[in-house]
Amino acid sequence: MDSRSTGNTAGAASSRIGLIREHFRTLRHHRTNQLLWSDFLLQLPLPVALGAASWWFGARINDASAIVGGASVLSGFLFGVVIYVFQIRQGLSHDPRVQRQALLPQLVDELFANVLYAVVVSFVLTGAALVTAATQEHTKQGVLVPTPPWITGALMLVAVHLFAVVWMCVKRLRSSYRELKDEAHLQSTTR
Repeated sequence: MDSRSTGNTAGAASSRIGLIREHFRTLRHHRTNQLLWSDFLLQLPLPVALGAASWWFGARINDASAIVGGASVLSGFLFGVVIYVFQIRQGLSHDPRVQRQALLPQLVDELFANVLYAVVVSFVLTGAALVTAATQEHTKQGVLVPTPPWITGALMLVAVHLFAVVWMCVKRLRSSYRELKDEAHLQSTTR
């Protein structure tokens, strides 16, 4: 039985942590297993720095509902990509041409972890922006009051982190394509 059927919240929390852990485990080179420092810096310190800077300099968002629209469209798109990558992985497990090539399924598994994590981050951004937009105050004249800088900083942090994760997905997809292309080239030269 899983945590959903038993009401075990500890199991559900473990599942969420596992999803985050799986994503961050992919920040290693697929051949050498070395930590990809540029990806790590892009996904954690950069969003924190930009979020802190926007708070520090007093940046404000005039209308948080604009973020809701963009983030929700991106969330839906990423959710569709998760389903597509899942189907690709399912097909790879039954493809005899891929059975002798271990790197391509590994890259697709890492892509799945990255896209799944991106969905979660985009849902967090959408939810946070939705709450912000719903609670944003108006002046007596009906004009929206810009968000406090700390809210702007928090939304900036999550948005930049999301873009960094999506960039990681693009890089992983490129690596998968290269691996597939190299394998096809090897097969054509050995015939």
